[in-house]
Amino acid sequence: MTAPERPSSATGAGLAGLSCPAQPQEFPELVTFDGPPSLTSATLEVGQLSKLCPSTGRPDQFSVQVVYTPTGGRCLEVDSLVRHLEAFHQVAVSAEVLADQLAAVALKATGAGRVEVTVHQIGREGAGIHVTACYQAEGCCPDPDDDLGPGV
Repeated sequence: MTAPERPSSATGAGLAGLSCPAQPQEFPELVTFDGPPSLTSATLEVGQLSKLCPSTGRPDQFSVQVVYTPTGGRCLEVDSLVRHLEAFHQVAVSAEVLADQLAAVALKATGAGRVEVTVHQIGREGAGIHVTACYQAEGCCPDPDDDLGPGV
C-alpha cells in the first residue's frame, strides 16, 4: 500500500496534518481473514505508538481504537494493524489526519459496513486530544439525517 494521499486543500506547514521529511514510501497492508457470519461488531485496540507532530517535529504518543461492522465478512488481523501503525513512527501527521486515513484504509480492506477510528493522543504538558473519524459503505447504514421526524 502506498502512503496516504495528501488532501488537495493542504496548505502551510504540515500540509494539513501530513508532511513528508521522514515519511516511509510504503505502509504495510492491512491483512484480513474470513469472519464468522454471526459477527456483528469488532473492536481492536492498539496502544503505545508514536508519530511526529506535524507542527513541532516532536514525538507524540498515541493509541488507536478501531470499531467496525464486518458486513463484508472480512475481519482485520490485529498484528497487521500494529505493523501499519508502527510505520507512522517517523511520520509527521496530525491525530485528525491519522484517524481519517486509517478509517478509509480499514473500510477498503474489510469491506465493512461501517468503520470508526478513534485516536487518543497522550498529552504533552497537560494537553491531549481524542479524535474520531467514521466511514461507512454506501447504502449500508441508515443516514441519521434522513429521518429527522415530523415537521423537521
